[in-house]
Amino acid sequence: MGARDGAEPDPGRLPAPRGNRVAQRSGQTSEEIRAELAALRESEERCRSILRNAPGVIVAADPDGTVTFVNRTFSGIPPERVVGTSVFDYVLPEYRETVQDAFARALGAGETVTYELIWSRLGVPISVENCVGPLVRDGRTVGVTIVASDITERKRAEDERRRLEARMQNAQRLESLGILAAGIAHDFNNLLVVILGNADLALMDIEPHARYRGSIEQIKLAARRASELTHQMLLYAGRGARGTDPLDLSALVGEMGSLLAVSISKKIALAYECDGEAPPVHADASQIRQVVMNLIINASEAIGDQDGTITVRTGEAHLDQEAASRVSIGEDLPAGRYASLEVSDTGSGIDAAARSRLFDPFFTTKVAGRGLGLAVVLGIVRAHRGAIEVRSQPSQGSSFRILLPALESGFAARAEGRVSQGPSFRGGGTILVADDEAGVREVAREMLERQGFRVIAVEDGREAVRVFRAVSGEIDAVLLDVSMPHLGGGEALREMRRLRSDVKAILCSGYMEGRARELCDGPVQASFLRKPFDSETLVGALRELLESRAQEEPDDRGTGE
Repeated sequence: MGARDGAEPDPGRLPAPRGNRVAQRSGQTSEEIRAELAALRESEERCRSILRNAPGVIVAADPDGTVTFVNRTFSGIPPERVVGTSVFDYVLPEYRETVQDAFARALGAGETVTYELIWSRLGVPISVENCVGPLVRDGRTVGVTIVASDITERKRAEDERRRLEARMQNAQRLESLGILAAGIAHDFNNLLVVILGNADLALMDIEPHARYRGSIEQIKLAARRASELTHQMLLYAGRGARGTDPLDLSALVGEMGSLLAVSISKKIALAYECDGEAPPVHADASQIRQVVMNLIINASEAIGDQDGTITVRTGEAHLDQEAASRVSIGEDLPAGRYASLEVSDTGSGIDAAARSRLFDPFFTTKVAGRGLGLAVVLGIVRAHRGAIEVRSQPSQGSSFRILLPALESGFAARAEGRVSQGPSFRGGGTILVADDEAGVREVAREMLERQGFRVIAVEDGREAVRVFRAVSGEIDAVLLDVSMPHLGGGEALREMRRLRSDVKAILCSGYMEGRARELCDGPVQASFLRKPFDSETLVGALRELLESRAQEEPDDRGTGE
């Protein structure tokens, strides 16, 4: 691309062919000269087309950075206004050293250097990839060529891909931790049945003022506290809410006012900004209460002994897809309408390192903390198909906003209460117990036999079905563990009901009810008893089951064969 006096051609233009030189050089005929000129014009047009349509900006510059050629509009400036300016006029200060180094390597060693930087195009920053190489004429380096490509969209796509990968990795990590927590809690609950059950049985045999009664009561108390810990681990696992009903978040927060006030320091003011028009949600009220309580206690501990304020807000949120994608902790939210519950504080705030582990089980920044408070919150929110948005900076307080799918239809509040157990109960009849843990079987047998029941205990669902087939007419109820080898409790119960449709059943599991029923592989009509249990709980559940049909017609107790 030669030009007069060795200068580069005008921007966007190539030099005119010098036909007289062609003729003088070769003594060619007129036809040959015309053919060569035509070929030269074709080559020039091809080069001009390549330069005009090249995907990047192509720049030629002198060693000092003065632009001598540019193929197109550069940084929003027409080519004719770029020629004569310096390349460094378009480089932000933080990239000047990088560009100078690329020039030095291209001019000195003839290297081709590629690097990325940020340009400003009409005030809008764009990501650019520059390829700088030597400009050689007559065997010597006379400047540099720069090919600049706009990679803004590519960088945006890469950032989005990294963000999605981080979300996926976080979701997989949480899922793995949830599976681990659920498995540990389930197995530990079986052990607690044995500890709690045997302590309970021992207390039945010890006189009220016996020397060792206090020690056994402490064992029972410790087992109950361990049960609460495993319950929190199951909530963290997010295996499904126990039972959901339409719930007004504003009303729930209002009902908890007195309890929340006594749970925090007297130096902390508790403020409410509850929207009475906030949409209802489908949720387990007891679990949402635990979410509120955990967030309030966490906020109180963040403020510490200082004066401060905790604000509880409820409201409505409409999320488009972009806004929904930014709420990255919990479920992947679709665009739509949500009910929000927010707890913010004026406490110490959270740094980036702690935020990345905030919801990990057993991670805590507190000296005496167990690290399950926020982990449980996440598990409950995930079980309700919601997500959490966290905003916090050190010394600037924190805000935790829970988003739950809004329930579009109207709703009626559910009255909660427990059925009175009434007078003492003395059982009778035959109970079939199936559990693959020998300790659990024996504890359940002892508890029931002390209440007057006859017990047949077997180690798995397949054996339970075999026994039931043989003596179904004698069985008053069955107590089945959900997870057993060969045949689980749900499958075993279905087989039994093919033999006798009216069999009364209690499904028992160390998992929460929602997860336990999922493991039954389909709907099963039965009562549910969560492990660990003591004698009072077991007998109470069985009594409620047996008395629920006391007024029904006599059962058909044939074998079904």
